[in-house]
Amino acid sequence: MKARYIFKLGIFISLFNIQTSFTQNREILIEGTVTDGFSPLSNVNVSILDSSVGTVTDKNGNYQIRSTPSKTIVFSYLGMLTEKIIIEDVTDRLNIEMRIKTEDLDEVTVTKKINRRNQDYLRLQYGINKNVVNTSFGFLDKDRSGYSIRVIDGKELSPGAIDILSALEGKLAGLKVRSFGYAGDKALFMRGGGSINNQRPAVFDVDGIYMTQAPLYLNVGNIDRVAIIPGLAGVARYGPTAAGGVVVINTKGSVVVKEPGKNRLYDRAKLRNNIYNGDALSQEAILKNSSIYIQELYNTLTIEDAKEVYFKHLNNWYNDIYFLIDAYLYFEYMGDKIFSMHILNRCIRQIEGPVETKTLAYALDVTNRKKLATSLYFKIFKYRPNYAQSYRDLANNYREIGEYDMSRKLYIRYQYLINEGIFPNDSSYIQKMLKLEYKNLLLVNKLDNSNAKKPDLSEFDLSKQEGTRLVFEWNDGEAEFDLQFVNPEGHYFIWSHTQENNRDEIREEKIEGYSCREFFIDNSLNGIWKINATYKGNKKLSSSYLKVTIYSNFNEYSQKSTSKLFRLQPKNINQELFEFNNVATY
Repeated sequence: MKARYIFKLGIFISLFNIQTSFTQNREILIEGTVTDGFSPLSNVNVSILDSSVGTVTDKNGNYQIRSTPSKTIVFSYLGMLTEKIIIEDVTDRLNIEMRIKTEDLDEVTVTKKINRRNQDYLRLQYGINKNVVNTSFGFLDKDRSGYSIRVIDGKELSPGAIDILSALEGKLAGLKVRSFGYAGDKALFMRGGGSINNQRPAVFDVDGIYMTQAPLYLNVGNIDRVAIIPGLAGVARYGPTAAGGVVVINTKGSVVVKEPGKNRLYDRAKLRNNIYNGDALSQEAILKNSSIYIQELYNTLTIEDAKEVYFKHLNNWYNDIYFLIDAYLYFEYMGDKIFSMHILNRCIRQIEGPVETKTLAYALDVTNRKKLATSLYFKIFKYRPNYAQSYRDLANNYREIGEYDMSRKLYIRYQYLINEGIFPNDSSYIQKMLKLEYKNLLLVNKLDNSNAKKPDLSEFDLSKQEGTRLVFEWNDGEAEFDLQFVNPEGHYFIWSHTQENNRDEIREEKIEGYSCREFFIDNSLNGIWKINATYKGNKKLSSSYLKVTIYSNFNEYSQKSTSKLFRLQPKNINQELFEFNNVATY
């Protein structure tokens, strides 16, 4: 069995460049409807970035356009925020809801569709959205400011710089440090700041405090983020003294309340107005809003009644793979393994494409048919040899079925492709995640890696990552949702996977080829944690599924994991997913 796996894997990897070239050059017809959330929008410009290909929506908001994977499709309309979506290999339909371009007022923004991105919301987002900054006029979101703002992560600033001006100089084009005034004080100048004959130095806004002189006293290593606001926008917001531009500086701990000496996920929950009030709908309540066949299945009293429901709907839903997967999961959970296998065989015969295949693989994972899932993860690998997620999923599957050495070899192979320049070596999120999981494999499963050409793992001190690890994976890269983490003290924090709030991370996901995110809950706050979700849609008419793997005692030899699968429905309703006890068990 192992020899056959190695043979298949060798073929897939040897065909990597051929598969990738074919995938990237295959032309796709993309269609959809553009609305403002209520009505169709006509004459919306739909174009392929950096090309002459373009079209406009018709009177019903519909459009069609052809392109290839990895290109970016742009939707633009006067008075609306421009939307940019990276095309994937499975992208064939994108329904876009455009948002009115507004500037947030201090409390509530009034638009055609009420958008309550108020100050409390932005305060909550500060801990998870690097494009939100705190100013003396309130919180400001770079993506929705209405003018050009550049944001620099504090991690990008050299902690060895003698002061903030030295740290910023050269970090962005047009920033220069020189003497100013009779006293020859150091000042920062931006390109275009003031007139040609009268350049004005930038002013500063440090944690909401406005100042005209540079804050040379700041410890560069204590800076969380910096926003650069150009002169014209600075004048509109701060007055004439800001003609040279504004440098907004937020220091660590100035917004997010943390426990002393810690910077972990649950600290983000300690924000104002974020007390969980138990408003998430239970799974029982969600069932009432589910597809009719799901409602009828779960309301039956016997297995025989459930089979009648299944066959009643089969004719109408035969071509819907998600109907079959839902039915398979139901009969598995009810204990009828024979009938669930009958449905599974039908699924395998009908399944096509990486999104459907991944969904079925998830279903096999959570029902402990992991060896059967191996062929599906191979199939996805063949569909997407240029996706980092393909390597991760296959390596994890090998690990789950006890093929630890095969798992190790896949991680090493992925690192080899990075070294050879086939994958970009940019230390992206997924690359760090793969390295962490590889080291965890070596530690927990006690593998000997002394003779292997292994990745550099020196950056990972596993002793600092003990506790509960949550890994969320979704079947469709277009799926948008908010995850709500409620800690034992009743506070919550929200991680948003939407174009509106996290477009940069979603862009990276598509470029690198992954659809997962991990969170660590350390042992400092034990007790019952609740995880809820609000589904926002996937720009298509298909279903979205969220797989969650909970690792207890992470990085201990007693490490254990369990997986759950959720169909995300209905839209825009906060719903309960699961809860877990964050207590070490040995």
